[in-house]
Parts: sequence; structure tokens; C-alpha cells
Amino acid sequence: MTSQIRVIKANVGSALFGAPGIAFEHVRKKKLAWQIGGSYYIPNRRESFMYNSMLENRTMTSGKITGFSVSLEHRWYTKLARREANKPYVALFGRYYQFDMAMDFTDEQTDFHFALHSINAGVGVQVGIQYVIKDKVSIDLGLLGIGYARNYLSGEVITVGGDPNIGKLEDDISEMPLLGNRIRLKAEDDKHVFNNRYGAPLYRGGIYFGVLF
Repeated sequence: MTSQIRVIKANVGSALFGAPGIAFEHVRKKKLAWQIGGSYYIPNRRESFMYNSMLENRTMTSGKITGFSVSLEHRWYTKLARREANKPYVALFGRYYQFDMAMDFTDEQTDFHFALHSINAGVGVQVGIQYVIKDKVSIDLGLLGIGYARNYLSGEVITVGGDPNIGKLEDDISEMPLLGNRIRLKAEDDKHVFNNRYGAPLYRGGIYFGVLF
């Protein structure tokens, strides 16, 4: 890293998925640094790849996803760079991620309301490289992060009309990206609910563009 020791960055990778994010890095003694970041999933009624498994032979009438994440890193910049502007690094990180999903859909005989609340908290190690251009602009590539996370899922499915195929519904919910665990629906009054707690591998990466100051 150069003589500049502070960088404000935009998370381009998360923005592509509708969750723009920012990060702030403070470098100490050229080799040690800490970084704090966050992203926010802008509430919006939209189509999403998250819904695909639920919509086979069904029609969505509305859908909404909201959420946020926060992360903290401690970085060690290595001596492998050939010049100060190109700095590989190793980082220890912690991340907290939460999102909520609500969707209404229908098939030929039943109307469904689906709601999901997910919390993911984990720690891990990441490697990457940050390029600094003319002491003014940075490009930070988080190449690979891997760790362990604890996950908590809860939700409900309310049906109106004909009796749904609960086994098929469980399969379709379980196939949704990012859930990572088998969902079992339990009948409760006029709805079906689920509550899952489990551990799973955590993977992380990112692309940031920043300005030094």
C-alpha cells in the first residue's frame, strides 16, 4: 500500500445482485489493516433467481426480498508484491448476514403465501489482492474466502384453496439458493411452519472499487 492509509470502497459484486455495499479500510504500518463493510438489499418487488424452484408449474403474483450484511476484516499485506501498488493479502473476517423474503404465488387449485427469515453468522479466512493506481484509486479483488457459519431459518407457508402437495413444496423450498439445508414443513393451525438451525461452509468473494484519501 502507498503512503495513503484510508480507502473508501464500493462493493460492485453485491450491487449486481441488488444489494449495493460500501467498505472502509484503514492501513497501519503499510502491512496491517482493518476493514469494515456492509451492504443493503434494496426492498423491491422483483423477479429473482431465488424464486425459480418455487415457480415451476406455478405463477408468482408478488415477491419481495430485503436484507443487509455487515463484515469486519483484519488484513495482513504480504511481501510478495513486486511494487507497492500491487499488494496480496490474507484476512481474517467475520460476517453477519440477514434477509427476509415474502412471496405470493398460485397453481391451478391453491393460493400460497410464503415468508422466510434467514440469519447467517460466520468467520473465516480470505485471500485477495489490492491494486492502487497513482495513489488515488484502488481495485480490491477478494479472490477466495472460506470459513464456517451458523445458520438460522424460519418461515411459514399459508395456503388458501385446495390441499397442496406438501412433499413437493418441501422439495422446492429446499432447492432455493443460499438456504443450504433440507426444509421440513410442520402443520400448525392453518399454516405450515419450519425452523432450522445448522452449520455450513461459508464462501466469500468480492470486487471493490475505491478512492484513497
